[in-house]
Amino acid sequence: MSFSFEVEKLPSWMALIAAEGVISTKDTEEVLQDNGVNALLDELSGWEDTYLDSHKKSQHLLHKATFLVDIGITIDEPRMRSFIELVHKHISTEGILETRIKTYERFGGSGQAEWHWMLCDAPLLTYIAITSGGLTADQAKPAVEYMISLRGEEGWLCKVDPNMGKFRGPGGAKLICPYATLLMLKLLALFPEYHHSEEVHHGINAILRLWDDRKARKPFLFAMGTDFQKVKAPLIWYDILHVLDVLTQFEWARSEAQIVEMAEILRRKQNENGLFVPESIYMPWKQWEFGQKKVPSMWVSYLAHRILIRMR
Repeated sequence: MSFSFEVEKLPSWMALIAAEGVISTKDTEEVLQDNGVNALLDELSGWEDTYLDSHKKSQHLLHKATFLVDIGITIDEPRMRSFIELVHKHISTEGILETRIKTYERFGGSGQAEWHWMLCDAPLLTYIAITSGGLTADQAKPAVEYMISLRGEEGWLCKVDPNMGKFRGPGGAKLICPYATLLMLKLLALFPEYHHSEEVHHGINAILRLWDDRKARKPFLFAMGTDFQKVKAPLIWYDILHVLDVLTQFEWARSEAQIVEMAEILRRKQNENGLFVPESIYMPWKQWEFGQKKVPSMWVSYLAHRILIRMR
């Protein structure tokens, strides 16, 4: 994978990834010389002092840590190791890694920031722990199997820590949560033994049905319309780049008509040089090269081409 681009304008590690099409140890050495990356790593020490009151807040450490492991940072980096040690301090009775969450009283919450888990953060935190090398697949398996059990008739449900009482997201108790379903599939992609499982088929088919019914359905307010189809980074929310990046990791799913259709929508967004301009941005990430909508982004282009290469 290589692009026509002015690499001298890119961080050195991003230029290496663009040239090689893969994140390698050599790239990681370059990553750690990047001021932006180091600033994110420094922030991780605040894990126990921050709280989550909206899973869409792109500036939350949960999303920053995901970006860091996605660019190759592991527990070999002392600040990531310290972060994972903090994460391991808060585990539920079900064995699930917890996040400090503030749920408001008007939604059935306590109004306080407390250590709990939801199925729209626990799979992601487990993904971070495994991908960083801070948790083995075998160690994670009991919690993963518990989370798998929280699926419904269609995909995974909006399930939370039993200690959170009556709190639930903006949808029915038996209604699919598309975001929780996506994060469960993201986590299960780390386990080769699940790739052809009934559980993965169940989750992927649920998202494909939502794509077919996108004009009529938006469970828990997750639509698959115009905003969904805009390319943006990092991979945080329920959008076309994130969905395709997860689903195309399962080889059998790449031939599904809905995935082929979404991939073709993505393919048509590239310019004459095969590059992708971000169509939407997260303002807390505006200092990054993908945090603008005027020129091609190497990181967005890398993510898009990784998907398109899988689809060949």
